[in-house]
Amino acid sequence: MDNVNQRKADLEGQTLSRLVQAQAVLEGDLNLSSELILKAASEVMNVARASLWFLSENTDQLECYKLYKQPSKEFSSNVILLQNNYPNYFKSIIKNHWVAADLAQTDPQTNEFTDGYLKPLGITSMLDAGLILEGSLKGVICIEHVGEPRQWQPYEKVFVSTLASLFSQVLLTNERIKKTIELEKAVKQKNIFLKELHHRVKNNLQLIISIIKIDQYPKGTDFSNSDRLKVINRIRAMAAVHNEVYSSENIHTLYLNDLIADIVKSLKPLLGLKKNIELVFNHSKANIEIPIEKAIPISLILNELISNSYNHAFDNISEGKIIVDASIRNNNYCLTVSDSGIGFEYDSEINSTGYKIIRALVDQIDGRLKITLDSGSIIEICFP
Repeated sequence: MDNVNQRKADLEGQTLSRLVQAQAVLEGDLNLSSELILKAASEVMNVARASLWFLSENTDQLECYKLYKQPSKEFSSNVILLQNNYPNYFKSIIKNHWVAADLAQTDPQTNEFTDGYLKPLGITSMLDAGLILEGSLKGVICIEHVGEPRQWQPYEKVFVSTLASLFSQVLLTNERIKKTIELEKAVKQKNIFLKELHHRVKNNLQLIISIIKIDQYPKGTDFSNSDRLKVINRIRAMAAVHNEVYSSENIHTLYLNDLIADIVKSLKPLLGLKKNIELVFNHSKANIEIPIEKAIPISLILNELISNSYNHAFDNISEGKIIVDASIRNNNYCLTVSDSGIGFEYDSEINSTGYKIIRALVDQIDGRLKITLDSGSIIEICFP
């Protein structure tokens, strides 16, 4: 190696030492690291253009993350190369992770760029190295020379290859930092979840006690199996909420479809004990999310409405249907429980214990209760 090339090689070594210790590189900052690396590559190698490209997951396109233009000392991006337009280049870079074209306009690996890109910009030589992460090609660092064709020296190829490895390490560091932040966030959310769960369980047990007090019987009255079943079903309805909370990554909202499906599933076996009653849930097409603080009252409301229909709407009827619907109307959540039974006497039923519980729960979620008696009963509850 002559003195000139030795000085260039030494400069490249010093540049790499400086880049490796750069704060942006150590912290996995893609934006600042890419600017440092591309500017250094362009200035040290004395080339007009240096750029970083990311390969799509299905390897059918390369998108320019950042391009440095030495003459204007400006950065730009938003260029996309499609594999269909440049099949030979894609084949070469994906297979070899490397393209060294001293005569880029005629080289089979790069001549597809000649008419639309290389000639208009005066680019005569290209040197590209792949960004390899965990054995897979993730992108490319591209060095483009303008002027007389340039024969790339071995130390220049090593320099560009090392820059590609350095940026691959930046990508890896960035991914690890993101995962660490996500993990810390998950741990923090889990701790909040456990505190919330303790608080909600305590409140929900108090709610059950309050409901039982509403439903209490005169002193000396036997507590029958049907009475026990009421309490069991109410607890099951609340358990359905906790089941959804445990299976969800979000501790603030639940999907209404999933909650109703759980409640319906838990009640279905009970509806066939004495009567041939079909319980149907018409799933909403939209994935409706509800605040978690409204989930317990909603689950108990559904339990009371379905149980009331089963116990009172089908007297002297051997079979029938109970239908549950969920929707969003006028920015409100709406639940409807309808049945094909005999209906009920409005004045007596609306003052029953069951409807006292329902009205109290509807008030708790600032909802509105609407009752329609037509070929059975239709109970609609809408809440904000």
